[in-house]
Amino acid sequence: MTFDWSGRFQLTAGFDGARERTQLAKLIPPSGAFAGGIFSAELPGTRWGVFAEADTAFAPHARAMLGVRTDSSTLTAGRTTDPRLPSA
Repeated sequence: MTFDWSGRFQLTAGFDGARERTQLAKLIPPSGAFAGGIFSAELPGTRWGVFAEADTAFAPHARAMLGVRTDSSTLTAGRTTDPRLPSA
């Protein structure tokens, strides 16, 4: 979703998400406690992300963008937040 307040300032925001299934499988070496066994697990998870970004033009050939994105995953039980500050 983008809002354009003028030819010099624009705000963009959005989100995404997915349900995911991860399959893990491992053959246990013959010398292990469960020799020759197979470990297998299916891990369902949900991932989502949200972002917002402001883009402004200071001059015809100079612009700056300021943004942030956060992602969360139930598979890793973690969240990351990343600032963004590109310029051109």
